[in-house]
Amino acid sequence: PLQQLSLAFQQRRIRKRYRALVSGRLKESKGVIDTPMEGKETRTDFAVVEYFSPADLRERWCVEAGERLPEGASLVDLWPKHGRTHQIRRHMKSIGNPLVQDLRYGA
Repeated sequence: PLQQLSLAFQQRRIRKRYRALVSGRLKESKGVIDTPMEGKETRTDFAVVEYFSPADLRERWCVEAGERLPEGASLVDLWPKHGRTHQIRRHMKSIGNPLVQDLRYGA
């Protein structure tokens, strides 16, 4: 069973999905980020799951979240194709919506 799973990943029959909270509202509800990294091809598909206004953040998350994120935040599903180092973090920053609490690349 484990060998079959490994083979499925190698043959790209399984697609990894990540879910992240990013700052602000994305311009598009779904799309592709294909900014090269270190001269290499990369691709991250994304789809917005839900947007939270600052008031939503204060009510549903915590008061400080609403204050620290005046643009609100979006819950996003992400599907990286290439898996370069910090690809999701760097791609989200490149479109102006860094991951919340990402000390290196984000807000």
